[in-house]
Amino acid sequence: MARGYDEDMLLALEDFITTFQKENKKAPTIKEMLKAFPKFFNNSFSKVQRYVKELENRDRITYTRNRGIDVLPVLLSGKLTPVSLVGRCPCGTPFFAVENIEATYDLPTELVGSEPHFMLEAVGHSMVEAGIFDGDKMFVKKQNHAEAGQIIIALIGDEATAKIYLPQKKYAILRAANNSLNEDGTKRYPDIKTKDLVILGIVDNVMHKPRVRL
Repeated sequence: MARGYDEDMLLALEDFITTFQKENKKAPTIKEMLKAFPKFFNNSFSKVQRYVKELENRDRITYTRNRGIDVLPVLLSGKLTPVSLVGRCPCGTPFFAVENIEATYDLPTELVGSEPHFMLEAVGHSMVEAGIFDGDKMFVKKQNHAEAGQIIIALIGDEATAKIYLPQKKYAILRAANNSLNEDGTKRYPDIKTKDLVILGIVDNVMHKPRVRL
């Protein structure tokens, strides 16, 4: 064990991150890594973070405070998938959605997968607890169905929004990932209940806008 780290665990954690990322097209969260090795990390988020940071120090991964783990450089090679940026989408109150292709990018297939995707710029703050911040680019897999708990791009009439999808028997609930309150104690981002819903796709990855911390 060098520098206070279990070398076998560092290798196991790196292998877990790499495998998870290849299979899911995104990096695991700290919580998911904790669940993968419960006995070693003993429910300690800080211990997981120390090991992740050590992997970064050894240039094995890239770690950021906002997102956790960024794409491993070794995965940024090989096949490319074209993904179009089609505009902006609010993470808050829905607004009129007009699909307008602003640009098309060839992105690593390991990042977005081989299935059809489009990209939207997030607007607002209602999804920050899901790791989606104002100005981020959301990678959206095109499909018209979703499972409970997935983040979807929903079209309600002529308006679109990014929300957590919670289907009910007779309607659907679209929930924000921001529990902040107004001064009167009401939710700043209340649930949206609707029967008039079209799912445009599910958000399966996010590219963060650089932020300066002073």
